[in-house]
Amino acid sequence: MEFIAALIFIAASYFEFGNSPMNSFVLLVIAALYLKGFLLKKDSYVLVGSLIALIFAVLSTLALLASYANSAILGEEFKLRFELGIIGYIGLAFLKGRRGYVQSKIV
Repeated sequence: MEFIAALIFIAASYFEFGNSPMNSFVLLVIAALYLKGFLLKKDSYVLVGSLIALIFAVLSTLALLASYANSAILGEEFKLRFELGIIGYIGLAFLKGRRGYVQSKIV
């Protein structure tokens, strides 16, 4: 599953590069974390990648909402600029699946 997530984030990074190189770099870092977690069979890389992906998805969502609010307040036409960082919400599946792992390591 981590390998598939890494491939998804690599593809998203490739397609996002024309829109925003910085977002593309973040997506590539997330893909590298998932890939390293898959190759080394370490859950810590997957957990960190999932947290970064989730935070990045929330930031992308907030940027989209702020853009909409800005156009609504100023009365301008809303131009939807979709950011592929929103796919970071798939990190929730990894966090939910490893919830018992995290709790056992804390206690």
